[in-house]
Amino acid sequence: MASYPAHRPGARRAEQARGARSSGAGKAAPAAGGKWAPAMALQRRAGNAALTRMLEEREEPAPAAPDGAPDVPGTAVPVQRNVGLEIEDSNWHTVGENGELLPKGRPVVHRNYFQLQAEDPNHVEMVTDPPGMANRGDYSRMKTSMLRLEGELLSQQYRAGMAGRAARFRANRLEGGVSDAYLEPGPRWVPHLQVTAGVPLAGIPTFFQQLKGESVNVQTRKAEDVEGRLKDLLRLPAPATAPAPVAATTGASGGGDAPRPEYRAPSRELLGFTELLNHYLYEGANRQRAQFAKAVYAVMARTDFAASFRLLDAEERAAIAANLTEWVGLMVSSFAYNAAAGAQGAPADRVLGARIENAFGAGDDVRAGRVNTSREDWLRGMVHGHDLLSTDGRGSDPSRGHTEHDQLGWDVEVQNGSRWEPAVNESLEDLRQLMQGLGGLGGRTDRATYRDGGSNRDRVVPAVIVEVRQTTGVMPGAGGWVATADGVYGAVEAAITAAGAPAEVVVPEPDVEPAPAVRQDTRSEAIKRRVRNNASDLVLKARKLALRR
Repeated sequence: MASYPAHRPGARRAEQARGARSSGAGKAAPAAGGKWAPAMALQRRAGNAALTRMLEEREEPAPAAPDGAPDVPGTAVPVQRNVGLEIEDSNWHTVGENGELLPKGRPVVHRNYFQLQAEDPNHVEMVTDPPGMANRGDYSRMKTSMLRLEGELLSQQYRAGMAGRAARFRANRLEGGVSDAYLEPGPRWVPHLQVTAGVPLAGIPTFFQQLKGESVNVQTRKAEDVEGRLKDLLRLPAPATAPAPVAATTGASGGGDAPRPEYRAPSRELLGFTELLNHYLYEGANRQRAQFAKAVYAVMARTDFAASFRLLDAEERAAIAANLTEWVGLMVSSFAYNAAAGAQGAPADRVLGARIENAFGAGDDVRAGRVNTSREDWLRGMVHGHDLLSTDGRGSDPSRGHTEHDQLGWDVEVQNGSRWEPAVNESLEDLRQLMQGLGGLGGRTDRATYRDGGSNRDRVVPAVIVEVRQTTGVMPGAGGWVATADGVYGAVEAAITAAGAPAEVVVPEPDVEPAPAVRQDTRSEAIKRRVRNNASDLVLKARKLALRR
């Protein structure tokens, strides 16, 4: 997996704006015709059809609501998200000038929107440029460029099986390729797709539901009434409302009885957070073995769980901290269930139950490992600011030891022969790599933006960064990884829409009969009308010039 920096929405547009300012743009007097001058010139050269296409591709912000306008929740439409693709193939290899292995992440081919990079141990991987694609237009153009490179690679596959250096070709044979690296075609091109995206916590349940229909193996447990049990556990007061008279609703004779206290439902952000916990606890209870720790999860949290917990509102965080033992019990009893054995897990059991095959050593000395961090320690740790399933979280908890080696290896074992022994003598580098990727971005988050249809304003919400790993679209081209990537992209859009949509909107009946609605032009109709007006103006000007002559 390639390293993926924290997303910065709009970074590409911001960089272009900075470049324009630094080059002196905006200092000269505006050209005649203002912002429509290029459009008018295009219209003269290519006609109305070309102008219409250009205008439809412009990204003009919708007008903001006037000052004092009520923020009425409306239909949430995602207008920005960051999505990055990583497409790895283990059959193809890349080496340096003298046949040496290239470091992970070393660019081999540069293209618009992405690079072909070296991946461990000597594989190749197409990786989206950070911070990822923030709109569907850029995403589509990136896909097209990736498909083009894929075709160029496949055109060189005839070299597979050739002897010696004949099997290699220099990377600069491809457009954008570097001159000091070689590519070695494999017998097959089998792309493995991973997708990195920012998803608001409130949209996680929708995201998971959508992914299950898009060739992604997301495993969760459908538990009984988690929302109601959370409500009873946290006991957060509902918004103040006028209590109904007791006698009118219950038939009681006395009017002085106090109404039963009401508690508010958990926020959609908290329900999304528990759905992430659901995936981790359920997979941890059911996966018996994996090559690496991160391979246990179909959707890996790149933002660590301590940071995700901090995105909840202060009341909910305080209530969970005050009822921590009950919170741990509720999460474990709801989600930590071994389906094969039909056994309910306990808080003291290991949160990561899988045997990690490639935990320690290298080559012939590779040995398995296991992590004995309990579910209770993990759930308590994130509330106290430490995600014990991440390298940084394990190394930042002073209760685990005085040195980094002690903290990372505190509850880790290595298999030597038939015995499991404490990993106290394993290398610090192996201990650092044990949890590689899990919570690897620490407290960094993305931002998701959607257009609120009621107030016509952009809404920005924080989003946890996740990596979709276990995809099954391993065929080349549009019917393989492209179809799966499109499905994941659609799931991200659906999640942002769900995060922005109100849980319940009550629209009061108007006191007076509403005025007839005035039909509003759609965006495409407005563009066409503008083109027709411009064309009419040009015709009139042409006639006037002809009369003058």
